[in-house]
Formats: sequence, C-alpha cells, structure tokens
Amino acid sequence: MSWKRLLRAQRVLVAVTDSHLFCSWMNQDQWLWRSGSLPPDCCLDGVPLQQDVIGDFLGELLQDCDLPGAQVELLLPLQACLWRLFEAGSMDGVQSVETARSFLAGLHDSLEPGNFDVSMQQVGDDTLAVGVVGSVLQAWINVVAAADVPLRRVEWSLISALRAVQRSIPDDWIGDLAWLIQSSGQPGCRLLLLRNGTPEVDQSVRSNDDAVELFKTTVQAWRALSGQQPLPLGWLATVADEASIDPARLMNEAAADHQLLLENSWTASPLMPEQESGGLDPFIRLAFAGLCVGQS
Repeated sequence: MSWKRLLRAQRVLVAVTDSHLFCSWMNQDQWLWRSGSLPPDCCLDGVPLQQDVIGDFLGELLQDCDLPGAQVELLLPLQACLWRLFEAGSMDGVQSVETARSFLAGLHDSLEPGNFDVSMQQVGDDTLAVGVVGSVLQAWINVVAAADVPLRRVEWSLISALRAVQRSIPDDWIGDLAWLIQSSGQPGCRLLLLRNGTPEVDQSVRSNDDAVELFKTTVQAWRALSGQQPLPLGWLATVADEASIDPARLMNEAAADHQLLLENSWTASPLMPEQESGGLDPFIRLAFAGLCVGQS
C-alpha cells in the first residue's frame, strides 16, 4: 500500500454525521463523491463512540473508491464544536484565546478550559472562536488513524460551509440572511441569522415539530433589535429531508421574505449514481465547497 500511496497521492474530503460518512475527491477535472451508512450506534451527537469501527468503515470505503493514496481532510460533525462571535474591541490580542476557551468551556457542562482546543479567525472586524473538546478531537484523529490513511487537515463542517455561503452571496444582494440547516440523519435542525455575512444568532432544536414557531419568533426578535427599518431577509435552506421541515413555512410573505439563491459553482457527481438516488446532502455539499474555494 505504501508505494501506491506515494505514487497516487490523492486529496480526499471526508465529512461525517451521526449516521453517514461522505467523501469527495477529484478525478481528472471532475469532483466525485460517495457516501455510506455507518453501522448503528457508532456516533452520537458528533462523538465517535466506536472509533475503530468507523475507521475500518472509512478505510473500506476509500478502497472501494480506488483511492489507495488518500490524504484526508476531515470535516467534524455539526454537533462536535461550539463557537462564539466576539465583537471588535471586546478582547485584546494576548488574552483572546484564553478568554474564548474559558467562555466556550462554560457552555459545555462546565468543563475545565484546558480541555478545549480553540481556533480563532477574523470575520470582518470581529473575531470568531471555534472550540472542540480535546478528547473529541483526538477521537476523530484516531478514527482516521484506524483507517490507515494520512490526516492532512481538520476543520468544523459549519465553518467550511459558512465560508462557501459568504463567498456565494450574490453581489447585488443587500439584506440579512436566514440559513436553515438540516443534515442527513441528524435530529432536529438549526437556524443561523447572518448580517453582512457574519453569524449573529445560532439556534438549534432537536424536534422539527417545534422548529417553525420557535424560529419565527427568533427571527422577529432579532430583526426588531436593530432599531432601524429592517433590511430584506433572504432565506437559504440546506435541508436533506424536506418532508421533515418545509422552509416555506418560515418565510414571512408580508415582510417580502424570499428564497436566496447562492452563486456557488462547485459541483460533484456521484461515483455510483444507482446507489445515491437522493443526491449529495445539501449541507455537506456546501461544506465540501468551502474546502475547495480557490482550488481546481
């Protein structure tokens, strides 16, 4: 295997949910993708409970795709990380990481800050802090090691998908953005509210039955906070199962809400179309696109 890996080194994007594993890679000038259903009870709330089982599954999937030289770029599941936006001037540069680590640790059952790995990135003038429990991050690293492939990069799937959204908003759009997320095999759904491309509100519900009324109330309260004439609101839905939640029910026709179409040209074709009748999960597609921005 080692000599094939050297001769056929191949960048492979990998994303995971509690129930599915997705991979995508470039073949000649075309991106391809394939998915597989994980064995039951392998992953819960973004935590790999059976690391060797998931690793073996990933290794077998890569072999089936004829990718002996796979070099993995791993996207952590939606529930694996926490984040917080710090406004400009709210932290000094020296203490920013420790401040963010302490804050995020307090959101996670009062874990000690030292148990959190934190990354920081600029979003305009503000700072976005992303944290993951160190043991969870190590568990996913162990998964890739069990697959016997090199790990080249780890990033949170939501950050990568957000990057794709920010770069795909039409140039002529002036307004706010409501982003509804529901991914394969995940309980409930999530709503992000963005202003000028920056996430200001992040709300999750575990039951889709509660989502519509709760999200409507959140949107109304958020828009009222500005104290100014509300900007137009564009809705973006990355929903794997539209039968579970209808994005149209969230839109306020009286306020001229409308669906926003992104200018995202990244596409991938299924390796085995006959086995992928449902298409690529819309959220996973955006997360993969975020890794490929500026790439061939």
